[in-house]
Amino acid sequence: MVLQSQVLFSYFFIRTPNWGYHGDDHHWVIRQQPPLTEELQQFSDDLFMRRWRSILSIDDIVGEVMSIVEKAGLLNNTFFFYTSDHGYNLGQFRLPSGKFQVYDHDT
Repeated sequence: MVLQSQVLFSYFFIRTPNWGYHGDDHHWVIRQQPPLTEELQQFSDDLFMRRWRSILSIDDIVGEVMSIVEKAGLLNNTFFFYTSDHGYNLGQFRLPSGKFQVYDHDT
């Protein structure tokens, strides 16, 4: 069985319209952000890939649990619930990483 977290894939990065955006019409924390340096851009991209890989491991775990429940004959009588807050800042408004603001990408 090939685990999703072991799958190698080409590097791609999600660049939302506010990635690297200078929000001079936003509050002072956003207004004061300097442009992302090449080093911070690389850090943000690497962090994106590490977070993506960790999410793939969740797919592995869910698949294993579902397989066990199916083998027990309980799959048609079982509900699976899992959730996440999903938000994380990766270069939006020139903020390299974290969950600091009230914008959609942080929540």
